[in-house]
Amino acid sequence: MRNDSPLAVFWRRKSIIVGVFLAFVVTTAVISKTLDKVYSAKSTLLIALPKNQQTFDSVQASQALARSYAEIIDSPRISRMVADDLAIRGIRKEPTDLGKHSDFEPIPETQLLKITAEDRNATVASEMANSYARVFTDYVENPGKSDLKENTGASVTVADEATAPRSPARPKPTLYVTLASILGLALGLALAFL
Repeated sequence: MRNDSPLAVFWRRKSIIVGVFLAFVVTTAVISKTLDKVYSAKSTLLIALPKNQQTFDSVQASQALARSYAEIIDSPRISRMVADDLAIRGIRKEPTDLGKHSDFEPIPETQLLKITAEDRNATVASEMANSYARVFTDYVENPGKSDLKENTGASVTVADEATAPRSPARPKPTLYVTLASILGLALGLALAFL
């Protein structure tokens, strides 16, 4: 009489389980190695009201300004200015590409605005993030370019400049292979029962 316990079924059909598992793991490893590497660099801006106006309410107002400035920095006008700034440094980028590969996020419960830029070149990614920080700081602080400082009273300074990342943000082969191994094992076990 044949033993139909789960372990016996797995043992009899181990070739299916191992085959599916290996197919998932090897395919994922090969594909993740062929994907283009993308580097991510971050710079940070500090939005603050003058020191003599520092109260709990003014800090909350600065946090609200950080959220508003995240929308303004993401505008096509700023992207064009950043593209011009990068061109001076020998980096050619279209303003629309800059917008697609950049992200602006106020850090919750702080007066900080994080700028994230991605590129296939680590140095270019850090230049993009720093250019956004430079251009936007100049845009806010220079009365000839905008009335933001005059209207809000807040100053914008670069709190942290981006450095060229040493390792890519994507792809993440280890993570992908781990997920593929779990999925491959689960599918292999399911097929063994079927």
